Amino acid sequence: MAQASAINIFTGGMNMDINPSFIKDGDYTYAENVRIGFSESDNMGAVENVKSTLAINNALLVDASGRYKTIHAAPYEAGSMVYYFVKDTQGTNDAIYEFNLKTSEIVPVLSGVVLGFTDDIKASNYFSDMLTWTDGEGDIRQIFVSLAKEGVYQSFMGEYTTLIKPQPDTTIIATLMEDADIATSSFEDKNYQFIYRYVFFGNQKSAWSMPSRMIAYGYDTDLKKMRLSMNPSEVRQAPFFQKFIAYIEIGMRDEDSQPWKLIKRLTFPTTQVIDYYYDFYNDSIYPAISTLETNRYYDDVARTSQAMALVNSRLMLGNNKSGFPNVTLIQALDFGATEIADPLTDNGCYFKSGGTYGVGVILYDRYQRRTFTYPLGGFTALERNGDLRATKVDFKLLGGGVEGLPDWCEYWAIAMTKCNNKGSFQQVHVTIVGTPTVNKITFSSTFLSPTNSAIAWVYSTGDLCSIRTLNAAGDPTSGDFFNLPLKLDATTGDFYIDKSTVNLPSSITSGAIIELFTPIKSTETQFYYEVGELNPITLDVNGKRRFGTDFSQVGKTISITGGDTQYRIIDECEAMASTEKFFEIWSHNIGRPNTIATEPEEENFGISEISYSNPYSQGTKLNGLNTFEFLSRETYPMELGAITKLTVARDFEVNGSVLLVTTEYNNYSVYIGKTQIKNPDGSNQLVTNSSILGTYNLLAGGFGSVNPESVHAFGTTVRGFDLLKGVLWRYSTDGLTALSQQYGTNSYVSHKADEIYATTQKNVAAYDPYFDEYVICIKGENEEAPKCLAFNEDANKFSTFYDMNPDWMCTLNRYLISWKNGVLYVHRKGSDYNTLQDRKVKSKISYVSKVNPFVTVNSISERVYSQDEWKLKVEGCKKSVKSRQVSETKKADFGEDSYLYPIKVDANSGNPMKSRHFVISLELDNNVDYLSVLYGTETILSGSNPSPTK
Repeated sequence: MAQASAINIFTGGMNMDINPSFIKDGDYTYAENVRIGFSESDNMGAVENVKSTLAINNALLVDASGRYKTIHAAPYEAGSMVYYFVKDTQGTNDAIYEFNLKTSEIVPVLSGVVLGFTDDIKASNYFSDMLTWTDGEGDIRQIFVSLAKEGVYQSFMGEYTTLIKPQPDTTIIATLMEDADIATSSFEDKNYQFIYRYVFFGNQKSAWSMPSRMIAYGYDTDLKKMRLSMNPSEVRQAPFFQKFIAYIEIGMRDEDSQPWKLIKRLTFPTTQVIDYYYDFYNDSIYPAISTLETNRYYDDVARTSQAMALVNSRLMLGNNKSGFPNVTLIQALDFGATEIADPLTDNGCYFKSGGTYGVGVILYDRYQRRTFTYPLGGFTALERNGDLRATKVDFKLLGGGVEGLPDWCEYWAIAMTKCNNKGSFQQVHVTIVGTPTVNKITFSSTFLSPTNSAIAWVYSTGDLCSIRTLNAAGDPTSGDFFNLPLKLDATTGDFYIDKSTVNLPSSITSGAIIELFTPIKSTETQFYYEVGELNPITLDVNGKRRFGTDFSQVGKTISITGGDTQYRIIDECEAMASTEKFFEIWSHNIGRPNTIATEPEEENFGISEISYSNPYSQGTKLNGLNTFEFLSRETYPMELGAITKLTVARDFEVNGSVLLVTTEYNNYSVYIGKTQIKNPDGSNQLVTNSSILGTYNLLAGGFGSVNPESVHAFGTTVRGFDLLKGVLWRYSTDGLTALSQQYGTNSYVSHKADEIYATTQKNVAAYDPYFDEYVICIKGENEEAPKCLAFNEDANKFSTFYDMNPDWMCTLNRYLISWKNGVLYVHRKGSDYNTLQDRKVKSKISYVSKVNPFVTVNSISERVYSQDEWKLKVEGCKKSVKSRQVSETKKADFGEDSYLYPIKVDANSGNPMKSRHFVISLELDNNVDYLSVLYGTETILSGSNPSPTK
């Protein structure tokens, strides 16, 4: 009798794709709940049962029988903590919890209707007390954890849990006042305008409010201060806001051409007041405010984002939706311009006499993100003739038809163009040629063109100029208002007006004042400017949103009394510039500019857009994570796909950070602060530049992911699951690798992808740094007990399946953390073995035993060298008998127990094992709750050698 044996030591990995006949030595066909190649007792190549998870029960979850689902987690590695999001599937008790790995304590952060989670959170991160997340459906959310633990957010709805911070919804009202305690005024003869904003906890700032109306300071020395009244909404003056809104900052500009200056930071009021004010004396030197801040109408945070990452102390958002769909049926009826008898009604703000203006309306959401202007029509201001009267415009404002305005509309404001037919102008002294009976008025040769550079206009023949007949003393006279063309005296080079065609009074004398306007000749569409207050949109009796409280469906009457020009009023003179005694400069009371909605749809879907915030500087008062500039964005080719995930990774080949952008069906890397250039020899080189996002490179392979929860980064490597192609992939310094296709799980992964292709299954994944494994749960359709598949980076192969079905997983320090039904589990910290999450599991391994082809087999036995008995099952033989332990248990050479399993062959057919291999499955009962090691197996054959003639 001849004997032969083959020893199998498990040193490879799992290969479920290859024909068992060709499997490599040391590889195996299947494994479940085991460790291979990584022994806690340094038994290299040994198979061990898995160590149990440690359950951390949350006492605040009163019912964990499937009611609560953990839908995301944000690890904080430096603090050994993780913040996780729990969805209450049966009520409104959504919550955020903090878990401390060092103390195993769970602390509630925030809960209740203030959160209102959807079923999915796309991304989250924790940074310096700020927890930020996005669900892809609503506004990006952010809370300060310290404030949340104090209960500040519980006192009101979720308006203040958003990344974008509310700005003031009222404007400053400035009033000139006397002050007996001040000897002299520090105000010059100028116009003044004011803005203000909130400074929140953590030094995050809101956008600035609408500019106030200008206030003109004249020559009255008794008026020595300006009282700046602010009246934030009552809800924003409640006492608990002392912790959330810390300060109010006030800005000022003198004349509309000057930059805004920061004049004061006030502590936010601790009690509700009807009128909150600050007395301004203009008695200091004030720092200028960046125009990037004052020109920003709101913090340009996207309405929704599908991806988010923290990169170089900036928050980055990907696949953004911004803007609003156009609202239909907004119109104005019955435009009418009438005179105002009281010259002071509009506080010195006027429309230009005879000027034409366009009027529009702007809609705002609760955070004052606004639409473009909806044009309503226009009007022509009345011609004034020294009677100090201004123009009032009335019209009916209709919106939204029967259904009213959309639900997102919270405010509206009137916008206007500047004067469309008369630009800047001067009032100049003229010289009369001859006697008043002569039919022309000639300007002196020193006034061939304006001397004021601010006007930037050279008059030419044909320009229309307006005449108001005032004498040298500035007193008005009777007569009409005239627009006459300029003519040129070719002999003298002087401009003159020929008054022979009009009935000018003969009282004009040398030194009279005439207004010379710069005619507006351009036909381009002008900007609209915010010129009024921000008005709330309220509900009518039918619950429909309308333009005010005194409305009906047939319209709300709007009155506009102030235009784009500011004068100082004096007795017996129509108007006088506030800056010059001789009427050389007039100021324009303009608000913030806005363009016209020209497209039928203004909602922007930036599926390939990445926008980035201003930076956060630790140790300073600069916190720009909630501030997004209009131009702080990059748009990549749409054909690369819609962005689903942003991940930061290290690329040591280029010695810097890269942002891995995962789309539906591609991955591309974006260099942070670097640009790739091509050298003359064809090689590539990276150079540092000042841009935030540099060159992008499309990665070969064409793999992406529609499941951002499957994409996970650790160190230099990012891994993910492409459902569309049915592939698990890895991104590292060597590019993209199709792991499942190259390492033996293609059939399994492809089959699972086919099952869930048309569903919205969440395929959660994380990384286990202790065992160097990427763990993913691909949940099959209608599968009651999904399993997690693990890829071992050290072995560069798939290692095992884990018999568990987590709601979520994450990596925290050296540990894998998972959740199931609201219970948190720390892997590898349990006191026993073979318990994963909420169930006892069995350890299994299947491998191929190959038979010596030169032996005619009479009997086969399988010897298993292990600490405990592993039940054996054979596939590929005719029949296997019940396993039995060898009588008088024999020790293996290295001092461990061995178990012998005889395998019966079919004696009726000469040699039934012509395939010369069979698959053996071993299973360790889950009652073994201690470390149990399987060292290897041995296949023992007995029989006879074939005769030489065969």
